[in-house]
Amino acid sequence: MEKEEMEEELTEKIEALQRELGQARAGAGDSRQVEELKKDLCRAQEELKDLRAERQSQEVAGRLRERELEKQLRAETDRGRGLEQQNVQLQKTLQQLRQDCEDASKARGVGTGLRRWRLRGLEG
Repeated sequence: MEKEEMEEELTEKIEALQRELGQARAGAGDSRQVEELKKDLCRAQEELKDLRAERQSQEVAGRLRERELEKQLRAETDRGRGLEQQNVQLQKTLQQLRQDCEDASKARGVGTGLRRWRLRGLEG
């Protein structure tokens, strides 16, 4: 049974015990019966108090856990953004390296062509 349901039942039990105690006092009933009702009422009130304290403790623990999870989420989000930025930078670097290789290859091809052209001119 959920804590809220237990709390509600205890509250109802306390109200019923209070009514019975009032009736027993009004009817000048057996003093032993009045004492028993008082004890039952005190036990029920103490149980309700404990239940409420436990619920409050669980709520506090839940809020702390929620904050902890939010903090972890922010950290992971920040880490993800950092990795994204790093990936973008690496892609740019890779593209620049490819361009440099292509430029070097073209320059080497032009240089080889010039040497061949010069060699032909010397032979002829």
